[in-house]
Amino acid sequence: MLATLLMMAANVSAAWTTISASSFTDEDGIERFPACSQGDTFSFFVDEPESAEGLLLYFAGGGACWDAATCVGSAQTDSPTYYGSIWETAESLDALSADVDGSGAGGILTTRLDNPYARFVKVYIPYCTGDVHIGSSDTNYDYTLPSESGVQTAPSSRTIHHRGFDNLLAALTWIRSNLSVDDFSEITVAGSSAGGYGALLNFPVIRESLGAEGADYSIIIDSSNGVLTNGFVDRAFGPSKTDPGVWNARQNLHPSLAAIPDLDASSLWVTAIKTVARRYRDTRLSQSTAAYDLVQSIVYWTMKAVDQGTYDPFVEPTQNELLRLDLLEWSPKARWAMVSTALQAPNYRYYLGAGQGHIHLLLDEASSLFPTTNYFEEDSAMGVLYTNWLHDMLYNNRFLITDWRNLTCFPNCL
Repeated sequence: MLATLLMMAANVSAAWTTISASSFTDEDGIERFPACSQGDTFSFFVDEPESAEGLLLYFAGGGACWDAATCVGSAQTDSPTYYGSIWETAESLDALSADVDGSGAGGILTTRLDNPYARFVKVYIPYCTGDVHIGSSDTNYDYTLPSESGVQTAPSSRTIHHRGFDNLLAALTWIRSNLSVDDFSEITVAGSSAGGYGALLNFPVIRESLGAEGADYSIIIDSSNGVLTNGFVDRAFGPSKTDPGVWNARQNLHPSLAAIPDLDASSLWVTAIKTVARRYRDTRLSQSTAAYDLVQSIVYWTMKAVDQGTYDPFVEPTQNELLRLDLLEWSPKARWAMVSTALQAPNYRYYLGAGQGHIHLLLDEASSLFPTTNYFEEDSAMGVLYTNWLHDMLYNNRFLITDWRNLTCFPNCL
């Protein structure tokens, strides 16, 4: 009904299938409209190796947009705040997974034996909706371009299809119909950057949809540290239960997370992680970031500027502005949030790496614009390889001697 099969996955040497989604009615009788931001077709990708050991559901990242300046204005620049279309293809994912150049850019998607997810069935959910994979709305934005922008033909009004949650439901519908989920011993829901928010916020819905209670579940939150502003939360989710916000996302949150948007932004993300950790005590939660993640600092700077009414998509922050924000605001808040979460959730661990890199799990075409930590080489947190940390999350998390523990780059985090 909703999926069109374009190619078949063959074996453990990466062969990705493209699945295109169309509108459908979900189990609650709600009409769903999968789409990318401009209304173009949404597709996701599946790799099914032989003798699979588990299932990996991966949410791609790519910024966000939540008002006219970010959704319309920034789209006219060389540095948009979100990705409005899908850049991935089955062929590009084949190349990343096969690691033909030996760079390790495919990270968690690769079939290299030192990747603990090499033999997992992988479902890759691209990101093209600007709503951290949680929205269900078609929102019209009106924006007047500044005269000095130099852009003459850009539309001043644009409808953005924030349909990230609908896209996820399309993928879950396909998974239930086409994969023997009950046969998997391990199921991991992971995401990078904006995808990390989607992985956590959607996890209760995913787990209830998939069932498979015989499987061991885990979550990987990569480069998604929840340093947010109240203005951002109010615009995206709405300031109250009667105002759905531009993403219309409140209705999509599981009842256990329904109150999260009403919290102060300073505690929202820690509370969300703790809530999921406590509700699903048999689930392992892993969070990783670089200590001075440059991209997350830029996003935080943008949120603050939008709140203050000073954001101009055609004016980038200065290096001094970003450095000061990174060192004095974003990094201390991100670090404290991870430590605080670890103290309150026994099934949670963090990996705090060094530097300004963004995204540990893979290096995609879009994130190559930014310093990115190599999945296979990262070991700046107490000398432990990131891949070993994830391996022990999966297979060695119940023993006293394990690499899956809270790790930090301190005192060498720069």
